[in-house]
Amino acid sequence: MSLRSLVGILLFLVPTLTFSQNVTSCEFFWGTDDPGEGNGILFSAEDGAFDSAFETVLATSVEANATHGANVINVRLKDTNGNWGPVFKKVFFYEDAISESTTFNISTAEFYFGVIDPGEGNGTPLVAFDGEYDNAIENIFNSDISSSLDDGLTLFNIRLQDSNGNWGAVFRKSLFINQGTLESRDFHVREAEYYFGNIDPGAGNGTPLLAFDGNFNSAIESVFNDQIQWDLPQGEVLFNIRVKDSNYSWGPIFSKVLFIEQGSLESHTFSISSAEYFFGTIDTGEGSATPLLVFDGDFSSSVENLFAEGIDITFESDTILFNIRVQDGVGNWGPLFRKTLFLEQYDSIVQDFNITQAEYFIGIFDPGEGNGAPILSLDGSFDSAIENLLRSSLTWTQESGPTLFNIRVKDVFGNWGPLFKKTIFPYGSNPNANLVEVDSVWICPGDLVELGYSGPEGYEVQWFDGTVGDSIAFNCFEEGNYTLTATAGISVYTDYVHVGFVDYPIPQLNYEGEIPVCGSVINFTAEQFPNESYQWFFNDILINGSTSNNYLPTMLGEYYVEITNEETGCLTTSEPIIITNVIEINGGLETITSCVDQADLHANFGSNSTYTWFFEGVEIEGLGSNEITVFESGSYYVVVENDDCSYQSQTTEVVLLSELSSPEISSTGNSDICFGESVTLTSSTGNNIVWSTGEQTESITVYEPGEYYLTLVLNGCEVQSNVITIDQGVEGCTDPNSCNFDSSAQCDDGSCLYYDECGECGGVGVVGCTDSTACNYNPSATCNSGDCTYPEEIYLDCFGYCINDEDLDGVCDENEINGCMNPNACNYNSLATNDDNSCTFPGCTNPESCNYNSNAGCDNGSCLMFDGCGNCGGNDYPGCVIVTACNYDPGAGCNNGTCTFPGCTDLEACNYDPSAGCSDGSCTYPDAPYLQCNGFCINDEDFDGVCDEIEESDCTDPEACNYDENATDDDGSCWYAEDNYDCNGNCLNDSDGDSICDEFEIYGCTDPLACNYNVNATDYDGSCIYPEEYYDCFGDCLVDSDNDEICNELEIDGCADLSACNYDSNATDDDGSCWYAEEYYDCDGNCLNDLDGDSICDELEIPGCTDPIACNYDEEATDE
Repeated sequence: MSLRSLVGILLFLVPTLTFSQNVTSCEFFWGTDDPGEGNGILFSAEDGAFDSAFETVLATSVEANATHGANVINVRLKDTNGNWGPVFKKVFFYEDAISESTTFNISTAEFYFGVIDPGEGNGTPLVAFDGEYDNAIENIFNSDISSSLDDGLTLFNIRLQDSNGNWGAVFRKSLFINQGTLESRDFHVREAEYYFGNIDPGAGNGTPLLAFDGNFNSAIESVFNDQIQWDLPQGEVLFNIRVKDSNYSWGPIFSKVLFIEQGSLESHTFSISSAEYFFGTIDTGEGSATPLLVFDGDFSSSVENLFAEGIDITFESDTILFNIRVQDGVGNWGPLFRKTLFLEQYDSIVQDFNITQAEYFIGIFDPGEGNGAPILSLDGSFDSAIENLLRSSLTWTQESGPTLFNIRVKDVFGNWGPLFKKTIFPYGSNPNANLVEVDSVWICPGDLVELGYSGPEGYEVQWFDGTVGDSIAFNCFEEGNYTLTATAGISVYTDYVHVGFVDYPIPQLNYEGEIPVCGSVINFTAEQFPNESYQWFFNDILINGSTSNNYLPTMLGEYYVEITNEETGCLTTSEPIIITNVIEINGGLETITSCVDQADLHANFGSNSTYTWFFEGVEIEGLGSNEITVFESGSYYVVVENDDCSYQSQTTEVVLLSELSSPEISSTGNSDICFGESVTLTSSTGNNIVWSTGEQTESITVYEPGEYYLTLVLNGCEVQSNVITIDQGVEGCTDPNSCNFDSSAQCDDGSCLYYDECGECGGVGVVGCTDSTACNYNPSATCNSGDCTYPEEIYLDCFGYCINDEDLDGVCDENEINGCMNPNACNYNSLATNDDNSCTFPGCTNPESCNYNSNAGCDNGSCLMFDGCGNCGGNDYPGCVIVTACNYDPGAGCNNGTCTFPGCTDLEACNYDPSAGCSDGSCTYPDAPYLQCNGFCINDEDFDGVCDEIEESDCTDPEACNYDENATDDDGSCWYAEDNYDCNGNCLNDSDGDSICDEFEIYGCTDPLACNYNVNATDYDGSCIYPEEYYDCFGDCLVDSDNDEICNELEIDGCADLSACNYDSNATDDDGSCWYAEEYYDCDGNCLNDLDGDSICDELEIPGCTDPIACNYDEEATDE
């Protein structure tokens, strides 16, 4: 903005600054902070040339105070009376503190793609930007410049530079690139998501908006109507939604403020009360279509009935639209569900609609008709089948958020119907339960599982094993669902976590148990599976190098193998295999005693072994197992054979003790005992016995009631005796002289009682006066003696004194007489004993008097009245008491407000005072007949501060070529020079003298061979840009036969495969010369892996016995 323009703004702020009433001071200030009246920037404005004064002051003030951008300038004036006027404000945009040119000439333009600004002057130049703005833009996009852009949305940015070198703002536009070319965008929604709050989780990370299939409103309604619970705070919350098109590009976010009243959305129970349908695209309105009868929960049946009843559908074309909607229990109509029906050969159809097949799938991706999961038994119980499906584990296996359940059916003609969709929730029929951090855990058997509670606060959490708390850790050995329950009062939520096992090894060996050997060779083999590794152990010690699924044992002892699944890391240890040369019966016992009529014998178990049992040296026929049951006492042994080996066990004697005589107990003394008494118990046998007390003697003495028995132990067999019961004697009082003697008592328990003085059994009574109001009351007495004494009067105590005498005047409160006891009072009472403050005294009792006493009890003649001035008992009158007043009254005692004062009493005067009581000669008048008393014009039609009577018409604009400095009214005769020219038609600025004004010069590249040649440029600015050698102006190769963006002249032939032995890092074209090392070797022929340094690669090693004298020598083995 120029200074001249700024002065124009100020003149607009204060349109009449040349007042007849003189302005003595004028000030201005910048910004919004007022420095106070008289503290602004001063300038003189008293000569009528206000604009000149402004220009003089502002010539330096603008540059010193104005900033680039928006500024506020403030002006105020002070008149001859010293009064400051109001502040006049104006906001203006200051663009340049130096240049005053307002003509905008574009000298340069540039553009860039994307969101990263390379900086002013660093973008791609927009060539030939000469006024044909549209053509220049079109040229950009008609070229192949967009071929270097990624497919999808991109941002196009452009900005301009004026002739003064000032860059303008960036203008942006979103473009859609498809296969390197710009095209119009056909927008099809394929996915949508939403989230709450102002934190964006990122595109694709929100909650999916399911069933987003063209009926956008229905999908959003489903979000709020379904049983979704959000943990939202009460009050306002932001709901955000965005969609993704068929090109997988996410659009912008649409936001809506919702108000949550109770912290979470209420679940919406949707009960269908009616339904209707119509055909075609014209909706007759809610409630006006054809009713769908019996739409009561058996949705499939009602639709089937619609078509089975032979409804005739007339087609006007090859297709017709079938529409249906339902109404809930509160009268709300839902969205329309639509299906297009096709006519193949008929003008009308009558369709018998019977369901023959049904299927479902989960999510938004349709596998195609007939490829979904079949729904079994979907015959006439459609609702039941669906309910059973949804009650199964189907919904429990879904992700943590809601998902879409889709179902469709097929009729007898093989026609699949439309998809019906429903949002389902994890955790089955309890959509609110989301109590644990994870849905499932996959581990190796026996691994540690750690779970944490993530449900609502304030609930007691109990896990499947009874553990209470917010977390649990346990080693899991069994797959399944592990539950937890959260309880708060009557509110109970249940959730579970499924723990499953990843792939883990299950050892399957060719031997098991104890294997007898006698020099024969056996080989252990574990069944081999993919991704498994092996490690063999001997007597719990790792066998180095034994990492195959086979192992040849060479020593007696225990062997097992650890198998690891390399993908899952799960490790399993096999059951041990024992190589032995000893066979034992029952672990080597030489004698086995049985307390019953049979005994169990077992020998070492081993696979591939046969067992032959002998009794008293004779083979027992038909017993070939390692375990047998015998029924006779005697000698037994077993012979175990395995391959060529045969071993006999030790001989074991079996003793069967099936008959033992029970011992008998006898007692000496009373079977009912008291404390301190005893009973002696004696056994019928004195050997091999153990009493229930632990004693092992023939007789014992007992002092406590209870049941007593003994056990006879013989050769490991036990038999119990009879049980003797010793009872506790009956306790009670055994003294016949007591008042509570018990004749049935056997043991005295010290409970005997006796009569007291008052005749009470067991009492401690005392005879005396028991009346607490009596003078001789005895608090220790428990029975009354009948001699109680009392005071003479009820208000006296036992000593004759007042019980109540609050004022201590010797008169009991019950006998006091209240009243006025002051003899000077109007209401004195000579009988009163207690002054009750009721005395009243003489005074003025006239309410009209000025000294009226409302508390006076009687009048004493002292009443007074107010005078004219309001003095009580005085005699003054009111009047004007101001000495300088025109009507001053020296005799008045008080002022009555009637005083008048001197002033101008001339109605024609400027300062006429209608309140003046007398003239003081101060009247003033206007300076001229066409002026008002305030110095303003009486007539000023154009409001320019010059009275109409003294106006002079001509051109008043100093910028005009015919400006008249004496004119006060502009008559429209002004004429002006063209922009950048003077009034004589000459350029104001023409640095190079080419008769093209500097402002009209176009700077640019004038070389036609340059990439940025500008045919409209008039002045060369040194900006020409030329392509590099072998490249065009766009950086593309002039010759690139293989389209690898490396020009033919710069190509280097060679081997370009990093894995080849002769790889050339400088090669840009692979010439087929690559050669490679053999498997397991490097390019120099050396083994990649050779731990033992024998020049045989580890992968080619053959493990085995390399000793030629060994029984199991392997001539092909390379590693021992």
